[in-house]
Amino acid sequence: MRYNRESIPDSISELDGGGGHEDERRGSTDRATVIVTVEGDLPEVLPALREAGLVVERTLTSLSIVVGTVDVDGERAIASISGVHVEREQTIALGPPGGPQ
Repeated sequence: MRYNRESIPDSISELDGGGGHEDERRGSTDRATVIVTVEGDLPEVLPALREAGLVVERTLTSLSIVVGTVDVDGERAIASISGVHVEREQTIALGPPGGPQ
């Protein structure tokens, strides 16, 4: 059976109408990008993550991972949800090849 790539949603956000620019509505001051790993059913936990303040940017459904932004209080609320692990995104800069180490 063949599928048209355009007919398969990339994320839960596309399925439930989420996504968009919620950051603009909530304000974007003092927000951190976080990676949330969910043990269990992602579609079942996603509403609780949003309720805790997570603005979903991307969902990796097959891996049960959600990437989004949240303020400090929301990060604590997300961390308190059973079966959820949250960590802040880290940026690592690499120098040019052959440069000083």
